[in-house]
Amino acid sequence: MKWLETMGEVTGPEQVSPHYEHFSFARRHALTFWAGFLLLRFVGTTEDIFMFAQSSTQAWVFLFSYMYFYTEGKKYFLMPMLTRFYSKISIMELMNLETYYQENVEARCRNLMALAKSQIEYKTVHNEYISVRNNSLLSVNFM
Repeated sequence: MKWLETMGEVTGPEQVSPHYEHFSFARRHALTFWAGFLLLRFVGTTEDIFMFAQSSTQAWVFLFSYMYFYTEGKKYFLMPMLTRFYSKISIMELMNLETYYQENVEARCRNLMALAKSQIEYKTVHNEYISVRNNSLLSVNFM
């Protein structure tokens, strides 16, 4: 396992496909719509320019429904859902957990026992401290 971790550190992070788009870029129209919609609804409740925001809200929804579903949404609307892939991955992870459960528990117990053994040394140091303190107090000359 340590060798695998070392090899993972040597190779670096997982390489990303050149076709990868991060969430904010791939869903920029949807994010812009919700940000603008919430901003218009917030401005619509204020006293200053509420009439402008109230009249713009319906136009905003119409504009972005057209822009998103007819320009951007058609690229993503019929994309395959990856639920089958994620369910297979989760089943595999659960099988690994069941298979290696005893080994994981044993490793965890060994780590906790090592920590407990290192803490036992502090008890002996504490006991020695009390005797050293008492001897030093008895040998001090109060003049």
